[in-house]
Formats: sequence, C-alpha cells, structure tokens
Amino acid sequence: MSRLMAGRRKRRQGRASAPSPLARWPEPQPVPRGRPPVPLFEDRLLPEALRPWVADVAARVQCPADFVAIGVMVSAAAVIGRKVAIRPKQQDDWAVVPNLWGLAVGPPGLMKSPALAEALRPLSRLVGDAHAQYEEQMLAHHFHLAEARARRHDLTRRLRDAFANDEPTADLRQHFETLDNHAWARWSIEICDKAGAVREVERR
Repeated sequence: MSRLMAGRRKRRQGRASAPSPLARWPEPQPVPRGRPPVPLFEDRLLPEALRPWVADVAARVQCPADFVAIGVMVSAAAVIGRKVAIRPKQQDDWAVVPNLWGLAVGPPGLMKSPALAEALRPLSRLVGDAHAQYEEQMLAHHFHLAEARARRHDLTRRLRDAFANDEPTADLRQHFETLDNHAWARWSIEICDKAGAVREVERR
C-alpha cells in the first residue's frame, strides 16, 4: 500500500514539474504591413473598344483604372458565357469554356465599390431587360395553360354529351390530338442550376 501511494506521489510531482504546453508558444509578433510590388495596369490589356470607357469612368470616379477594368472584363465574360471557348490542342476538338473571376484589392476609401458599380451598370440593365422578358413569357405561359385547360374541359364536356346521345366522336378525338400537340404541350419549364432562375423554353 505504501509503495502504491509513493508511486502516485511521484507521478503527481512529475506532472507538476513538466513544462506546460502553452509555455512553448513564442510571443506573438506584429503582422507585417509591407505589400509586395504590383505591376502598373496597362490599358493595352483591354479590348480597344473598352479602353475609352474604362478611362472615362476612372477619371470621373477618381479611382485606379484597375478597379474599373476588373468589373468590365468580368461582366463581359458573364454576358459572353459559353459563346466563346478555347481549344488548347491544335489537332483536337477539346474545348474549354473559361470562367473569369475578378477581385479588386485596396484599402478603404479607394473607391472600389463606385468603380465596380459603374462597370457593372450595363450588365444590370441587361438583367433588368431579361427579367422583364421573363415576366412577359411567364404571363404568356400561364395564359396558354389556362387556355389549354379550358379547351380540354370544353372538349371533355362535349365528349360526355356525345356519349350520352350516342353520337360519333371522331371529330372530338381529332380536336384532342390537336390540343395536345400545340396548346397543351407548347411550353416547358427549365431550371437553371447555377443561377437558380426559371425561364420559359418553347419546346421544339
């Protein structure tokens, strides 16, 4: 029993004398504030048609042209989308659709947000026009559905009356086929995975 108590006492003393893991950490050092050198932006990197616009926005907003050019190029890439692809191999049909990302880095007060807002203004107008067109198509879609539903109910009523009066139904069957091929199955809804938007696509 005495040996057991002596062993426990030694273990406690060993733990007490062991250095704490927290004591091994060095003292915190200040974060370096120096920035690596960044090459100056050159307008020749932009398409020639966009250079005057970028220079005008940068002059009016009083910001570096880099910030405007970033928004302009990224918004242009978003509009172009999959219309342009790159084929890295000369003898191959393998095509790559690039996704262009941009980020404006600078201290507060350097007019990053106004520059990007001005650069994205044309894209915002396109989004507004597309949304208005989508609303019109949705209205037409709901109208066609209601019209097809009303026609189907009317044909069902006429078919029921024809059966009740023992009349021929060949003409009504032709009307049903015409309705299914044109009005009823004219529109479908396609879900866009990336944007989460719903657009109307006419079936071909």
